[in-house]
Amino acid sequence: MAWANIGSLKGPKGDKGDTGEQGKQGIQGLKGETGPTGQTGPKGDKGADGTSVTAGTGAPTGTAVVGSVYIDAATGNLYTYKA
Repeated sequence: MAWANIGSLKGPKGDKGDTGEQGKQGIQGLKGETGPTGQTGPKGDKGADGTSVTAGTGAPTGTAVVGSVYIDAATGNLYTYKA
């Protein structure tokens, strides 16, 4: 006794069928790894001088931008620079 090939269950290739409907949204996958750091962007234009908050001991001296704040760390007094 021996095995004999008597044909195939697989017939000739058929025509391509119509595209089916889109399936429903699946669940969100796991978060991927962080990608590489991108390139540094171009340097921006210089901005206008702004106000600042600085601290020291004793009353402030010198000039500053109008609206700047100085904190006397020894006394807790606040100073603001006015024109």
